[in-house]
Amino acid sequence: MLELIDADRYYQNGKFRQAIKIYKELLDKNPVDALAYQGLGRCYLHTSQIEEAYVASTKAFELDKHLTIPLITLASIYLKKNQLDDAEKIVQKALDIDPNQADAYIVLGRIKLNRDQIEESVLALHKAVELNSKSWQAHVNLATVYNQQKAYREALKEFWIAFRLSPEKIRIAYPVFLLSTLVYSTMYNFVIAALCAMAFILHSVFAWPLILISSGYSFFEGYLLIRSKKYGLSATVFLFGISLIVLYAYYIYALPPFSQ
Repeated sequence: MLELIDADRYYQNGKFRQAIKIYKELLDKNPVDALAYQGLGRCYLHTSQIEEAYVASTKAFELDKHLTIPLITLASIYLKKNQLDDAEKIVQKALDIDPNQADAYIVLGRIKLNRDQIEESVLALHKAVELNSKSWQAHVNLATVYNQQKAYREALKEFWIAFRLSPEKIRIAYPVFLLSTLVYSTMYNFVIAALCAMAFILHSVFAWPLILISSGYSFFEGYLLIRSKKYGLSATVFLFGISLIVLYAYYIYALPPFSQ
């Protein structure tokens, strides 16, 4: 069915509103289309319409007990609500149906991370990458775990892979930017990274002072490098400060929160 293929393509490209429109049109034609409900559920999840995602995914699984994606969506909903036992129970049900479902291992990895079971989280996410090396979600979640372990180089490597694979590259660019600062750090870069991380967490116009202070540190470092006659490195640091302002402006004003 061409409409379903188009809707799935929109979903894969992060164009959730367009995908929702097509899935709804398909359900108008056939109210018992399990695949349309499945697609609708995961699109609703990505647009933070949690109750609608729950209803659509439940309906999809009622119509076809062999589908795993609705279960993964439901597990993600429980994870968002921090109902970890329910989330793990449902994701395990998905793995019982299809033990090679990479997305189920991604959710399992996030559940383990929320329980501070770091090693189990890494194992689950490695399994997800093994099953689907093209999944940017698997790589970005693995990067998050590595970052929590302070394994910054491994985290940066995974974020770069996610950046290359993601249809919404700008959403990954900011954490890559921050981690690059940490990995290739000077004393001033650590201050910049800490302030940028706070701005990233706040994700609002109130974070602007942090960004401007961070850029100020970059410019100050550039000035010190000029005095040390390291002109090439100084130019790089000045560009770093300018690009920080430009990137954060785009991040704040043009994008929804990274967690969606």
